[in-house]
Amino acid sequence: MFASIASWQSGELTQKQWCYQQTEVKKRPETFVTEEQVKVIQAKDWLTLKEVALLLNVSPLTLRRWTLSGKIASRKIGRKHLYDRSQLLETGLSL
Repeated sequence: MFASIASWQSGELTQKQWCYQQTEVKKRPETFVTEEQVKVIQAKDWLTLKEVALLLNVSPLTLRRWTLSGKIASRKIGRKHLYDRSQLLETGLSL
């Protein structure tokens, strides 16, 4: 699993190799959305960027690019983009 410090000190491993072996890569857990949460999101009239991205199965960055390029209309309230559900349905996006 992990190399002992003796292997580094004895010259078997360089310091960089030893440090790399000691580092654990931590990944973010996958986020799962339940059907109940999707139904709650679908019932709203105004949706956040994350909610729309989830329903369209695209990344939030892609949705932000579409918004800035004018493909999808949004209202900016403070620092947040809010999307009107009826406008999204008019543009032909299936929610």
